[in-house]
Amino acid sequence: MYLATAVGAIIAPTVGETVGEVYAMMIAAASYVLLMLTVASGSSFTLLLGCVISGIGGAILWVNQGIWLIRLAETGGMEGMAAVGALTGTL
Repeated sequence: MYLATAVGAIIAPTVGETVGEVYAMMIAAASYVLLMLTVASGSSFTLLLGCVISGIGGAILWVNQGIWLIRLAETGGMEGMAAVGALTGTL
């Protein structure tokens, strides 16, 4: 899974530029749902495949979340900075 995350981190900015950061995060979040389905399947092969897909999806999610938060703070003025501060302060 970590190897897949490392590979996903390389392609993550390109995915965000292609479909937009918000859509990239939505697509990447779906990889976690896929991981839960592969866990429920009980097959070792599908679990391994789900882990690889989830690793790539996690990298896409984390990288594009950072890009989105930076753009929100830069373009949102004081409201954008307050939203980023509230989000990072809560989490």
